[in-house]
Amino acid sequence: MNTINPSKRRNETITIRCTRHEKSVIGQKAAKQGKTISTYAVNAALAGKETHREKDKRMAKDLVELTQGLNDCYRYMHCENIDMEALKGMFGRIMEGAGKLWENL
Repeated sequence: MNTINPSKRRNETITIRCTRHEKSVIGQKAAKQGKTISTYAVNAALAGKETHREKDKRMAKDLVELTQGLNDCYRYMHCENIDMEALKGMFGRIMEGAGKLWENL
């Protein structure tokens, strides 16, 4: 016998407002995944898309910092008097930045 556990039954309603175009796009995305709009929307909401955006912002910031470190190092290497300790420090910052990016993946 195929019965639904009452605690798993979806019997609550959330109403959201969207444009006709947004509804169409959501419907197309749901259909691509073989889901109903309801199931697709619940899964997307529970996945916490807002946390992905924050993660993307952190990664962009870390990438900018890493790029700045690489640029500083490149410019410094073309100076006449290179201090190896300063260069080691720059490479240390670059490696730190790369580590941050890997942590955020």
